[in-house]
Amino acid sequence: MKLNDKRTLRILELLSKLMKVPKKANEDCCNTYIDCMAEAVNYEITKREESLKSSSEACYVKLTFIVDRNT
Repeated sequence: MKLNDKRTLRILELLSKLMKVPKKANEDCCNTYIDCMAEAVNYEITKREESLKSSSEACYVKLTFIVDRNT
């Protein structure tokens, strides 16, 4: 385990588990999630995080499509 591994939240692992991502779709889902997170930095952060809701929903739709296509 690298030092950086100790400081990660392991979000991608959790996401894969909760969405039941097939192994063959794991890389596509990870790349899509990372792309979504990269886009999210362009949104203003508000107290209720309303500005990120549409981005989060769009990301979920993309991930669901990848999972469905690979099951």
